[in-house]
Amino acid sequence: MARGRIDPEAGFAVITSRCSFEMVQKAATIGISILVAISAPTTMALRIAERTGITLVALARSDSVTVYARPGRIEGITAPRERMQA
Repeated sequence: MARGRIDPEAGFAVITSRCSFEMVQKAATIGISILVAISAPTTMALRIAERTGITLVALARSDSVTVYARPGRIEGITAPRERMQA
């Protein structure tokens, strides 16, 4: 993002690793506002996401996602842990 001069708040980051609190902390440190993971988040990752204002999307699949924290940034989602069909 830094090399490409991309504003971290203008999009989102996708991780294929475990959705740990360390990954959420790293996203928060550089200003990423939406973090998408293919795996489920840990309890601590959820806490950090809520505290830092990160929208945490996990269990991302080709046909659905689950929004665990701060769903307001995702169009069509109104409540945490709501499944969104693509």
